[in-house]
Amino acid sequence: MSLWLWLALLLALPASAKDTVIVCAEDLAYYPHYDFTPANQGSYANDVLALFAKSAGLTLHIKALPIKRLKENNDCDLQYPDNPRWHQHEKALGQRFYSKALVAILGATLVKPAQQQLTLDKVHAISVIRGFVPDHLLAVQGAYSFKLVETVNAEAALQMVLKGRVDAVDMEWNVARHLLTKMAQPQALVIAQQLPHSEVAFHLSSQTKPELIQQFDLFLQQQQRQIQALKQKYRLVESWQQAVATQP
Repeated sequence: MSLWLWLALLLALPASAKDTVIVCAEDLAYYPHYDFTPANQGSYANDVLALFAKSAGLTLHIKALPIKRLKENNDCDLQYPDNPRWHQHEKALGQRFYSKALVAILGATLVKPAQQQLTLDKVHAISVIRGFVPDHLLAVQGAYSFKLVETVNAEAALQMVLKGRVDAVDMEWNVARHLLTKMAQPQALVIAQQLPHSEVAFHLSSQTKPELIQQFDLFLQQQQRQIQALKQKYRLVESWQQAVATQP
């Protein structure tokens, strides 16, 4: 198809079709970071994307998918959340464009308070959310004998350690803190001082629309005050020093 014919067809589309962007997201309640499930309770990422759509004059169509299907889906203009580290072991790695970080995330290994000094050689099993790959644990698993036990969601992963079925749970600190409060057990688990943790970030990505990534980065730069206000609204902790200082 010639460039001119493509432009003619594009101009002939109704405005709503031209300005609609498909955002593929994880079908998971991961509050306060994001929640694109049917029961959407609102979240930091939901609010940021809504603000971006309003600012850019776009209509965002959120396509929520299970994590494994999300990785294989090619119908997305944008994908969230994403991170370059999550694709480093993929064999057929196509070109992918990443936005600047929306937020830093704190992957922690949580235990009961009495086990706060637990060491890896004493760990038999750690619960994780199905589809999440804890790189900081995989990096040391070969040298130890602990198992990773997958659960259907974050709350189930917490329940595994609360009920004594595993020694620890791997989870993002803000998410764990919210769920423990919701479960009326805010002081039931703490960050294990001797076990691995990670600090990465959530990004928007695209395989086909680098111009959208550039547009979003400009939005982040121009709306810094509102972005910070949203982080405060959802009480997001982004540094380990603050996480340790604010835990029970």
